[in-house]
Amino acid sequence: MNINIKLMKENTICFVNTSKPWGGGESWQLETILAFRDKAKVVTVTSANSILQTKIKGFDIENYSVKARKFTYLNPFNFYRIYRLLKKLAPETILFNTSNDFKMFT
Repeated sequence: MNINIKLMKENTICFVNTSKPWGGGESWQLETILAFRDKAKVVTVTSANSILQTKIKGFDIENYSVKARKFTYLNPFNFYRIYRLLKKLAPETILFNTSNDFKMFT
């Protein structure tokens, strides 16, 4: 089955993955990021010094770092920082890796 996705290059897709270790979700996300980078503007948000961030640095992909812990989404300062980042990026699509990522960005 071949899926043909047509996107305009000016569309922005934001991939959020704050997991530090490398696993299946991170592997899938890296493959998907690389597949979409020619079809749309791809931006990633990762934990600082995570394995995914290190692998993304090898490609020409815009990356932002956030500090993510279990209850980061309850911190109003982090909430405001993420709000400003999303306002600046204005992505049409956001893909989350974990439920914690979802809580932080919604």
